[in-house]
Amino acid sequence: MWLVVIAGALLMVGIVSHTLLRHVVQIAPLVGAVSLGLCGSSLGVSAAVPLFGFWFLIMGAIWLFLLGVAQIVSGTFTSAEIALTVIIGAASVLGLAAAWRQSVTRTPARLFTVVGFAVLQLAAMWISLQPFVARR
Repeated sequence: MWLVVIAGALLMVGIVSHTLLRHVVQIAPLVGAVSLGLCGSSLGVSAAVPLFGFWFLIMGAIWLFLLGVAQIVSGTFTSAEIALTVIIGAASVLGLAAAWRQSVTRTPARLFTVVGFAVLQLAAMWISLQPFVARR
């Protein structure tokens, strides 16, 4: 559920900032993790954990920039975008808490899933920032 909240909020950011394609690319790993969960795969939680962590870190970087503490990111943010960062950050924390409560055994498949989805999210972010995506 928390991945769906994050994906929806990111799509809203795309709409208000006129960068919808960029944000569709960014949520692709979230869609994959949600699909695993909907299919009943026990790896759904493992796929979600790095995504929650990634988006919380990105929101934290935005908040630090807005507070004038750090220049990790830059740009201008509308009130709507700032409100959406709060929603994304809160959903990330709540998602991590929900994942923590799950009794998940440590197996090589779970570790591979965590690392794989972390790499997928980093790749999606990198692709979304490329000029051929940003211009559309």
